[in-house]
Amino acid sequence: MEQKPSMLLMIRQRYQNLTYGEKRVADYILTHSDSISKMHIQDLAIAAGVANSAVVRFCKAIGLSGYAELKYKFLEETSKKEEPLLLPAIKRGDKAKDIFNKTFTSNINSLYETIRQIDMEQVDKAVSLLHKARHILLLGTGSSESVVTNAAYHFYQFGYQVTTAVSGVMMRTMALNLGPEDVAIGISYSGHTHDTVESLYVAHHSGAATIAVTSYTDSPLCESADIILYAPPGDIPYMTDDAVVASRTSHNCILDSLVITLACQDYDESISKIYARNTIIFPSIRD
Repeated sequence: MEQKPSMLLMIRQRYQNLTYGEKRVADYILTHSDSISKMHIQDLAIAAGVANSAVVRFCKAIGLSGYAELKYKFLEETSKKEEPLLLPAIKRGDKAKDIFNKTFTSNINSLYETIRQIDMEQVDKAVSLLHKARHILLLGTGSSESVVTNAAYHFYQFGYQVTTAVSGVMMRTMALNLGPEDVAIGISYSGHTHDTVESLYVAHHSGAATIAVTSYTDSPLCESADIILYAPPGDIPYMTDDAVVASRTSHNCILDSLVITLACQDYDESISKIYARNTIIFPSIRD
């Protein structure tokens, strides 16, 4: 059974669509979550530097009826909480051991939350589309380029016809030439990356099936997606807003898992392809 995301993950998911005042409330909650269930609305408003009305608007923006429900949700989660997984942010003066521990733990937490929350019905639909696709187009730029490259290599291993596009004009041009037998996969942490959003839109209107891999389901990328594969935002607030290491790990794992699932649809043939690849790339293992 699919589990509901935690309040903190839900706030992160909707963060980019909040107003300036609502983001101030979100920022305070994300860094002081343990005390929210004990605060009056005016206390939170003062701490965040906003009016009481901004707190109410924030609650409604994340899908709650008001501040009372927000407090209740945090109180409920606190009562059910097991050993906490979150770690403090990387900060000035952290030693290599601290940074390694925080980064590895963040990646582990991200993978755990992803497998806990991913919609397996959406996964099954994605596998079905990809298995019968004539051509697969992988779209992603910036921090998602490495995810695109990694996924393409794994698709290639099993004989899938794949093209990658990581720059604006090329992304749109390739998307424009897709048809009903093709699948486009748009990969974007925020779901707001302009080139990826526009290219998936073009692919959708060209008749191709479209898949979004993102950490924000309430985003422009998802508006053109037939299927959404969701990886929750990372739990550790890194030093810069665009540091998305943990979620990128989850995006890689989603695509790797898709490819392996596809390979298992034609298990014997896939094993033969891997053997053929190995004997060509590594001549020393030839018979």
